[in-house]
Amino acid sequence: MKTSSVESLPSFKRLLVATDFSTSSRSAFQIALNLSNELGASLSILHVYEYGSAVPPETGGQLLELEDVYDNARRSLDELLERAKLVGTACDISIERGIAAPTILDKISSARIDLVILGTSPLAGWNGLSLAQPPKKPSANRHVR
Repeated sequence: MKTSSVESLPSFKRLLVATDFSTSSRSAFQIALNLSNELGASLSILHVYEYGSAVPPETGGQLLELEDVYDNARRSLDELLERAKLVGTACDISIERGIAAPTILDKISSARIDLVILGTSPLAGWNGLSLAQPPKKPSANRHVR
């Protein structure tokens, strides 16, 4: 009996999509939403803002517009939450302040996330985020003695 591709996938119950609201992150959200829906998994949406990026140097380090940064992120997350609700996906959102990579890793651990979907703009990147890398295979041309 032939099984569908979804039936042969490992069991993923909790998915996380981290977003910086770039075009790539919006695509990652759509992929995460579709996958959550197909798997019957819940979806967590995380936005991490770094203190340094929220405080431009010309302010002398003052948090003059930090509230605006938070409010804009909150509105964007609320829009993503509504999109998830429209298709019946259980979803939660969170905004964290910190460095993106360790904050995402903390969220993965604390929320017992099974699968992470990331998308980012080429300039921003996810520096420092290394979830898993397969061991390197020895080169076939290398001589071992």
